Amino acid sequence: MLHENLINGQLSELLRQFELDAVPEQRRARKRPDIHIAFENAAVTIEAEIDRDSSARSRAIREARDRLDQGIASVSIALLYDTATAQLQFGQLTEALRTATFTWQVLPGRESWQSGNIDQLVSVVRQAPNSAELNINYVARQLTEALDATIEMLPPSVHWALAQRLNLPRDDKSKRRRRATYEVAAKRAMLTLATAIMFHSRLDQTFRDRRPDDWTGEWPPERAVSAAHSPTLISDFTSSWNLILELDYKPIFTAALSVLAEMDPNPMTVRALQKTSQVSVKIMEHSGIVRHDVLGRIFHRVLETARYDGSFYTTTAAATLLANLALTERTCDWSDSDAVSSLKVIDPACGTGTLLMAAAERIRDLRSSAEPEATRDTDIEKVIALTVVEDMLYGYDTNLTAVHLAATTLGMLSPSTEFRSMNIHQARLDVIRGNAYLGSLEFLRGQARLASWPTPSQHVEPDQRQSENDDVSPPPMDMVIMNPPFTRDSLRYDQFNKRQETALKNSEKQLLASLPEHERRAARLSGMANAFIVLGKHLIKPESGMLACVLPATMATNPAAFHTRTLLAKKFHIRYIVVPHDTTRSYFSENTGIVEMLLVADAKTDSNRDIPTRIVKLRSNPSTPAESIPVAYNIHGHDLGGQGVIATVPADKMRSGDWGAVRFLSQHLIDEFDALKSGRL
Repeated sequence: MLHENLINGQLSELLRQFELDAVPEQRRARKRPDIHIAFENAAVTIEAEIDRDSSARSRAIREARDRLDQGIASVSIALLYDTATAQLQFGQLTEALRTATFTWQVLPGRESWQSGNIDQLVSVVRQAPNSAELNINYVARQLTEALDATIEMLPPSVHWALAQRLNLPRDDKSKRRRRATYEVAAKRAMLTLATAIMFHSRLDQTFRDRRPDDWTGEWPPERAVSAAHSPTLISDFTSSWNLILELDYKPIFTAALSVLAEMDPNPMTVRALQKTSQVSVKIMEHSGIVRHDVLGRIFHRVLETARYDGSFYTTTAAATLLANLALTERTCDWSDSDAVSSLKVIDPACGTGTLLMAAAERIRDLRSSAEPEATRDTDIEKVIALTVVEDMLYGYDTNLTAVHLAATTLGMLSPSTEFRSMNIHQARLDVIRGNAYLGSLEFLRGQARLASWPTPSQHVEPDQRQSENDDVSPPPMDMVIMNPPFTRDSLRYDQFNKRQETALKNSEKQLLASLPEHERRAARLSGMANAFIVLGKHLIKPESGMLACVLPATMATNPAAFHTRTLLAKKFHIRYIVVPHDTTRSYFSENTGIVEMLLVADAKTDSNRDIPTRIVKLRSNPSTPAESIPVAYNIHGHDLGGQGVIATVPADKMRSGDWGAVRFLSQHLIDEFDALKSGRL
């Protein structure tokens, strides 16, 4: 039987072929893990055992916990090799590991063992840093206190100027509400500044080797930590960010520069900005802050916007599960770089970019798994990141601060890559000279009006708060992935004055009236999610596109959503509906308590029109991205084991609008309920 060390060495070599910085154990020592995988600002260890006896699992778990206690890893994976692998000849080992079944548990995390092949294990390892413990509430509280202290020190005239910079509506309902609106504007502006400083800090380690082409001036930019403590902070950050813009990163730094342009460099203002700047740099010392959409999670804690714009934050676990269900090995030929780069993915309500980032990570995994040997000879991180961010992903949102964070989050995918054409934009939700614009919903008319990024030279009049870009329409999409806004009619547009609110609601009515009758009935704007479903149908390629959505679970059962269900089932093959039957986590959005579901649907074709829908009921809702990946693979394999139940619903029943199978975990209860409805009981 092969020794465990030999298998660890070969597994490390295989992981390196997937562009993971894996190093096997070289000698026995107290703090030497079986396999060490280095990430930027994080480390993952694997503690492996051959599954030869009943104590193998407990030994692997004990050693994995030791690595966490010793502080040499933020995440540790207990891994089991099957005995058949250990009984092979050494020369057969590498090929056997490519097809072997591994069993693992990620720590910290739920006490649950998962099984899968090398592709699944690689995805889990890549997502493992996203599972590490990070006290988001503590980080958010630190930043909130700094933002509030900064805002309190800035005069009201600066609050008003920042509202104009960020295109926030002027609320004329009362003096108190106007003041509150401008304070919110100042907080959003300071958050924009803070995230730019964080990204600047992230870039600092790469600047020495990255001078712009033909650049003969001063280089490199001043380090973020130095500027944050400088008495000339405003000019220092301004000059540094203008230098960084020579590389590019326009969506990240132009908005922040426009905020600095409103600041008078007097000692009081500098002291105020130092509070936010120094906390921002300090936050970057947390090893988990650069992980998947941590900035987005902070955003939704610092700024409570869901009340008015329905911007519920999709958890990273749910985003990973949805992206892994929608994008599969069959989506395209992942070994063909041209085929991959031609894919188009859009989130028309992208918020801080959680779902786009999940799609990007899934694309990276599929691409590198399809050709691990070829990708090893290239700088896969930069090549894939550049292709994904510049050619494949499109994001639109009405909230400028959220869009800025989405661009920053995607930039974190590969900070050393110079992105020159991010397709991330603010869609106008506003009334300009009597014309009402409804954000991404304007794509239902054919084109949406985009807002330009605010710039330091942009002087804004109160009635013309932004220069106007041409109307645009994205190309036909292969996939729409979204968590549509969900806001009650009584609150929608409540941040606008009465005249603007009336104009926006009248524009809604006109938009609905222009749709075909079946779409008009499906797009009833209660909560707005229904209208975004119709929008998704318009955005995808009619013969091959797909929808991947986070939706309220009531859409599957509420009589008011009947026309939405029938539109979906008649125009799409609904591949999966996933509903958590987990009493502790019945949602997929972090800042809501409503029960939600995931929906994955393909454009209807002759070949899929009669394929049944699989309704997945999860007993345990994954809480981390690493937990989501095996769940997605098990759903694809139509066998959840003890994780839940998969019900198969005929296509004609889905087309009739009867999606009631989501209600019950037990198939017996589903059958009994159907019998009761039909009068057989």
